[in-house]
Parts: sequence; C-alpha cells; structure tokens
Amino acid sequence: LYYTLKKTQVSLVTLELFRNNLGDSGVKALIKALELCPSLNNLVLGENNFGDEGVSYIGNLLMSDKIRSLCSLIIVNNRTGLEGCKVLAECLSHGNRGNLYS
Repeated sequence: LYYTLKKTQVSLVTLELFRNNLGDSGVKALIKALELCPSLNNLVLGENNFGDEGVSYIGNLLMSDKIRSLCSLIIVNNRTGLEGCKVLAECLSHGNRGNLYS
C-alpha cells in the first residue's frame, strides 16, 4: 500500500480494513502508508487484532499534522487496553482533533 500510494499519489478519502488481522506490526506498516494521505476522512480498522501498541501508532499519526482531515476513526473489537484508551483520550484532547469521532 505504501509504495502504491507514494507512486500514484491518489487522494484516499476512506479506508475500510475490517477483519484483516493486521496486528500491531500491520498497523505500524499501514500508518506509514497513511502518512501519504492528507485527505483521509474515514478510517475503519475494526476487528484487526491489535492492542495498545497498534493504538499508539494510530495516536502518533493523529497527533501529527499529516492527516488533519480525519473525522471518523473506528477501531472496535481489537485488544485495546487502558494504555490505548489513554492514547486516544490524549489525541481527542489535542487542539486540532475537536472534530474526530471514534
């Protein structure tokens, strides 16, 4: 995905990867690709078997200025624990994330 996005420079608005068993390492690789998608509005990563580590990668992306247009994040039914919830809470309280719903 990273090389395709870098090469084609498509304008990705919605990405739904539901039940793909990405795990933490898959989320890490995906986030690298999504950094090339400043127009991303919707990200669905439900049931992908990632935990707090995966959420921290998502959080890093949310705290950056690389995808400021993201307004919908769905990460239901993963292995998110207390630390992942803290990361998401911090992202939601960050100044440029007032329009993000998860």
